[in-house]
Amino acid sequence: AKPDPGALAAIAETWGLDDARQLVMVGDSISNDVAMGKAYGAGTVLVTNNGGGGGRVDSRHDAADIAVASLLELPRRLWERYAIPGPLGNTADAPLGSLKLAAAPV
Repeated sequence: AKPDPGALAAIAETWGLDDARQLVMVGDSISNDVAMGKAYGAGTVLVTNNGGGGGRVDSRHDAADIAVASLLELPRRLWERYAIPGPLGNTADAPLGSLKLAAAPV
């Protein structure tokens, strides 16, 4: 159960990843999703469009590596912050490391 990072370890093993920094935990809870990603050593994205506040990003969201008001912002923000290899990736210098693009089953 969140925020136990065991699920992220299982995903990394299934995908053949040996570096936690190749994963990003995306969620809407600082105490569960962001804490889980941080505990595993993965990048973290906080989606702020749940509950009150109209999805505004403010200083309370500094716990996450990236905070977005909407999932629509996520691809651009990942592109800006991570090196993403492959034909759909980028070649920019990336302050947060590199990612392997994949999606976890829901």
